[in-house]
Amino acid sequence: MTDPAAVPEDIYFRGKPKSNNIRALLLEMIEHRVSDETAQIFGILSVTAPEQRLANGLSNTMAILLQRNIRHILADGLLQEEINALLELDRMRFTDESRITARGMLCVKERYAMVKGLRGYFNSARNEEDSQLRT
Repeated sequence: MTDPAAVPEDIYFRGKPKSNNIRALLLEMIEHRVSDETAQIFGILSVTAPEQRLANGLSNTMAILLQRNIRHILADGLLQEEINALLELDRMRFTDESRITARGMLCVKERYAMVKGLRGYFNSARNEEDSQLRT
């Protein structure tokens, strides 16, 4: 179990990882013998079409945004299992390139852009009074 206060390292991340970077990440995961959960997350993502990875990631983050405000994308804008997987890669001292690739596979940059654009609207909606019928 990961410390719920732990946050993955805030390293540079970019979208659209290349297939050679994904292969390198998966090989590094084999070498480091990551947990089954982490292996499963990135194994599935490695064979998922980029547009589907993006849709899944944005959908997951939208569901979180509906429940609560997201202040930091890596701390509270990802599913807990995604945070745990990134923390595992950080703690096992994976190469920066592999950790950047992992963040790209999780569409962290795009999820951040979505949250940044929508955060104000959600905060405003949460603060609205008398705009819903109560039963």
